[in-house]
Amino acid sequence: MEKSVLSSTFMISKEHPALPGHFPGHPVVPGVVLLEQVEQQLQEAFQAYEIIKLTQAKFTHLVLPEQRIALVIEILPGADNITIKAKWRVTLEQDIVCATGQFVLARKNEEGSL
Repeated sequence: MEKSVLSSTFMISKEHPALPGHFPGHPVVPGVVLLEQVEQQLQEAFQAYEIIKLTQAKFTHLVLPEQRIALVIEILPGADNITIKAKWRVTLEQDIVCATGQFVLARKNEEGSL
């Protein structure tokens, strides 16, 4: 597989169920919600693969509900013919980096599992 890039934008609604407890009166989008967005993009784009590992995740800036969020995922070949690496970056306007990380995906077998 050759290197490729996926990009999208999204917004987390102020009604998201994770926000009331994170933090009451001053909602901040939890990192796990950002990770779910990355996973969703990967699962839609690479249906023949499964996410097997989160090798890195770093959260560097707060994301608030209703902010426009940009996601860029760089797909790199793995060390073998079975895996690929997905290096991702979440940014806000003016290229403020909020989170970065990397997932490893593995090709499913014909029955749909690893």
